[in-house]
Amino acid sequence: MKKPIVFLMALFLLAASIAAFSADLETLVQERTVVIYPEGQVLGNMVIGARGKMEFIYVDKTLAHAIREGDMPSDWLSWYSRHWGTEDVKGRILFIIRYEANKPWSFDPGDISIGGRSLERKDILTDKAFIVEGDLPSGTLGILSVAVPSEFASPGKATVVSYLEDSVEWTVPAK
Repeated sequence: MKKPIVFLMALFLLAASIAAFSADLETLVQERTVVIYPEGQVLGNMVIGARGKMEFIYVDKTLAHAIREGDMPSDWLSWYSRHWGTEDVKGRILFIIRYEANKPWSFDPGDISIGGRSLERKDILTDKAFIVEGDLPSGTLGILSVAVPSEFASPGKATVVSYLEDSVEWTVPAK
């Protein structure tokens, strides 16, 4: 009689710890994300007229380890954060940029700037075959891994993330 109770308790504790870890990973991602709505007007909790939505996710040691040690991180998060700690990112800062078209959008990664520096092709770590760019129809989703020199997005310091004229000033998390 005691064995089934102990087994159920162990399952409950395991499920609770997995849920807590997922919440921690989600919190880390939220703390490291800044959002831009190109051509959009933010009114409270609503966004009006945005061409799309762009999420810039800063990948640091803390987030990279949480993703790698996690039981069930999102596939896209695991895939695009895999560059952290590689030679391509040495001395640079890694960002994952997720973008989605709300209405037809002529998207060019070169129109993105971080810390006042426009992205160059050499900054994009995503294979060229998988870069979604050009004239995007509504509903199109794209994701990029980019690495920018660390002087443009230093941890603990404010930086400006922008797409064309739309920008957000954001403090890069220190930990």
